[in-house]
Amino acid sequence: MRERLDAIVAKLTAVREQGLSCFGSESHRFALHPVASEAEVAAFEAQRRVRLPADYRAFLLHVGNGGAGPYY
Repeated sequence: MRERLDAIVAKLTAVREQGLSCFGSESHRFALHPVASEAEVAAFEAQRRVRLPADYRAFLLHVGNGGAGPYY
């Protein structure tokens, strides 16, 4: 799992450094928000009475908590 997460970060870094663009990238510039803490993720899950999928939890905890995306 950690290798996949590291690969995502590496790919985002590479496209940012190469100056590549796609729809929406002029605003998000392939940057992610800081990672969420375990406490933040747990609070989100408790408030909504859900358990996030393990892969998504790992993304939030180790890669970023939103950011790069098309905004709709």
